[in-house]
Amino acid sequence: ALAATLFAVHAVHSEAVTLITYRTELLATFFTLVAMRHAVADDRGGRPWLLGLCLAAALASKESGAALALIYGLWVVIDGQARGDGVFTALRRRAPALTVLALVLVGWLVARSSLVQSTTMPYLASLSPLQRWASVGVILGKETSWLALPWPLAPFWDKTMVPLALSLLDPSAIAGWLAVVVAATVAVVTRKGAPVVAIGAAWWLAGLLPTAQIVALPVGAAERFVYLSSVGALIALAAVLDRSGRLKQRSTLAIAAVAIMVHGAGSARRALDFVDDATLVRATVRDHPDGFSGWHYLGAERLKANDLDQASIALDHAAEILPGFLPNERLRVDAALAAGDFDRAAALAAAVIADGAADDALQAAYQTARLRGAPAPTN
Repeated sequence: ALAATLFAVHAVHSEAVTLITYRTELLATFFTLVAMRHAVADDRGGRPWLLGLCLAAALASKESGAALALIYGLWVVIDGQARGDGVFTALRRRAPALTVLALVLVGWLVARSSLVQSTTMPYLASLSPLQRWASVGVILGKETSWLALPWPLAPFWDKTMVPLALSLLDPSAIAGWLAVVVAATVAVVTRKGAPVVAIGAAWWLAGLLPTAQIVALPVGAAERFVYLSSVGALIALAAVLDRSGRLKQRSTLAIAAVAIMVHGAGSARRALDFVDDATLVRATVRDHPDGFSGWHYLGAERLKANDLDQASIALDHAAEILPGFLPNERLRVDAALAAGDFDRAAALAAAVIADGAADDALQAAYQTARLRGAPAPTN
């Protein structure tokens, strides 16, 4: 009950719960929970079609639903170990369900590869393989830290807020991969003596895999990515609380109650930031004044509201933090055009064109700025 309550009010879930766009994460988690609830309750492994249907529904909701297949497979192994079975015996007992899940997952992967093009802006583009591994460690460490300290939060975690690692010796990369090793070790060590703890640790890791840049994604870290994973971490926490002695239980109950109140207050506070676009981007700038995304989206929002002076100030500040980012440069040109400052618009566009980064829209804006800014012909 305590773990479920903490899941309900955890501040890191504010994004997934508050934004209607991310209802997909809630649906993927819901179908995963339905499937695992059935698996735990059905000791004979019947109705594999129900598990396949849940996986299909989870995948239709969000790519993170792919974690269900891995979570189920890990649960089968850990549950079998707790019963005294070998790995192959445990897998054989649940073979029909595992086969159905594998077929659904493979079918989805094939269909997705034919329907969805690879992103043109992968988050880890231009990095070497070792640097990508290091950067994934940074991302995993950041997402793990949110379980304990989800503050400050942001709707757009960019490279200025979660810096990429250029070496596996980067302290943030080491910390992230160390967290993965600890969770994996807990799952292995406790699989017989405390299987629920092991299942929770394995669930946490499996839930992070779909967004761990195995497939190139345009987004690195995101609070919504830990929604499904956090179920496993809190299952492990519930098992630890349940196994504690009565004296320890009283102290842990008190700590859990404080955690629930703190996270509940944090969620309520964070919900106020999602009232509208303007409030959200201003909150991002407030909490991350050195981050690019807050200033960039503030500039875009001010441009949309025709507040051209504030738009230019915000977009220029974003350009200082992350120079040469094409979407921001395009907005800077648009703001200058809207303000009638055609010389500035032409100069900004020319700088991007000189770097070889301009697209057709910016080329057209450059031509417009030059034509509109040219002096009137004299008789």
